[in-house]
Amino acid sequence: MYERFSEDCKDKDNIEKSNQSRQCEHFKYGGCLGNLNNFESLEECQNTCEDTLNDSQVDDHRIQLDPVNNDSLTPQPTKVPSFLEFYGPSWCLTPADRGLCHANETRFYYNGIIGKCRPFKYSGCGGNENNFTSKKSCLRACQKGFIQRISKGGLIKTKRKRKKQPVKIVYEKNFW
Repeated sequence: MYERFSEDCKDKDNIEKSNQSRQCEHFKYGGCLGNLNNFESLEECQNTCEDTLNDSQVDDHRIQLDPVNNDSLTPQPTKVPSFLEFYGPSWCLTPADRGLCHANETRFYYNGIIGKCRPFKYSGCGGNENNFTSKKSCLRACQKGFIQRISKGGLIKTKRKRKKQPVKIVYEKNFW
């Protein structure tokens, strides 16, 4: 549990993912200058972090808390797991960015590590392009960019629509 206080902000209990226990836990939030690791409910924390809390196979591929400064989320080098190839917009692989203002809007960002769109609190200004007003628009823009390999033989299953190749029909003339 981390204590965070600010002189001019109202203290309140919030939830964060702890780097040590890897669980969603309560902490005292001063109410100002927060970060993305700050949730109003246990359910919101678990829904946002569920795939990273329980999946040790993608440890090297997720955003983690900086052990030196537990106040901030630090993006680790973004690696796409070897069974996925990404052909979508590069900004779909950027971490969620709350922005610089004081609003608290629910938006969606694409988490390229787990291949899902997740909610986050947007401040109303700033941020980056990985910011969508709906889960549907997030999925439409980013999730369909992944191609998943099914076997080592190169057979692939695509999650995005591919253009059909034009088919040229050739008729042979039979001369009798």
